[in-house]
Amino acid sequence: MEEGIPRKTWYHRIILDMETERLYKSVKLSDKFKVKIEKGLLMLPRFYNLYPECRHIPTKSQKYRNIVLDSHLIIYRITEQRIEVLDIVPSASSVSKIRGARSVVL
Repeated sequence: MEEGIPRKTWYHRIILDMETERLYKSVKLSDKFKVKIEKGLLMLPRFYNLYPECRHIPTKSQKYRNIVLDSHLIIYRITEQRIEVLDIVPSASSVSKIRGARSVVL
């Protein structure tokens, strides 16, 4: 322990340093994840039909599809005029939350 600094202050400084380091790592990881999302979305106009139908939102026309990206789903809808990205949700989300992507109006 450092001389002249009360134990409580020293302990709080270590906790703050650990918290700062954790936040820094999470920001770096989130930046990497944003890059992965952007790459996936850039490939979407070209390869939108290669991804599977979203099993949580089945339709006869298979217009709802999803991209599995790490532990997230990018849910999109194929229309005659465009491809609409509806939501990005954690894959552990409830089925009702995933189905809620259907009601997104763009």
